Amino acid sequence: MKKWMVLSLIVLAVMGAVAPFAYAGRKAGEQPAPRLLSPTDLVDLTGKDKLIFTWGTEGDRSAITYYDFKIYKGHETFEAGLIRREKVAASDSSIAIESSLFENGGTYAWQMRSMGLRKSRSAYSIFKVKK
Repeated sequence: MKKWMVLSLIVLAVMGAVAPFAYAGRKAGEQPAPRLLSPTDLVDLTGKDKLIFTWGTEGDRSAITYYDFKIYKGHETFEAGLIRREKVAASDSSIAIESSLFENGGTYAWQMRSMGLRKSRSAYSIFKVKK
């Protein structure tokens, strides 16, 4: 009988019947974190004036007043490494940052959080720059 119950739970999970548990780590009333699209991994800025950061929004866009956008030097998202912070309009899904902010061979982390009626958790991504 126990084997049957375990097998049933596995089948339900594979079929997506337990999808409501996918957001178990999010607090009630909290907006889902933005989905960071680029940059990721290695970014070639050779001959480029700007680096475009892009993201997508999950959840209720009307609950977002603005995005809190941050760039850090290094892998960590500590305030000591913060090199840029911007408030980005809720209607935007990208921001262009001048490439002079980044050093050749440097590693950077960027972080986004939606702010407003329902704040999200922060999402972050790490990338390395080639110039």
